[in-house]
Amino acid sequence: MRFVCPLIVVRNIGISRTFYEEVLGQKVGYDLGENVSFEGGFAIHLRSHFADLIGVDEDDIVRGLEERRTLL
Repeated sequence: MRFVCPLIVVRNIGISRTFYEEVLGQKVGYDLGENVSFEGGFAIHLRSHFADLIGVDEDDIVRGLEERRTLL
């Protein structure tokens, strides 16, 4: 196995893609539906699909620090 790029797991691919394109100015390299890679060298992946790929429950995927703070 080799490292390809950082992968950010997201709940909503459309909202996340819009954020990275419009707010951060990233350009899409490939859009494969559940996985969108950006020319900036990273990708976003739909959380539910990612959970299925690695064989875990979606709720077992660790949340980011900021999301955890808002839940407290």
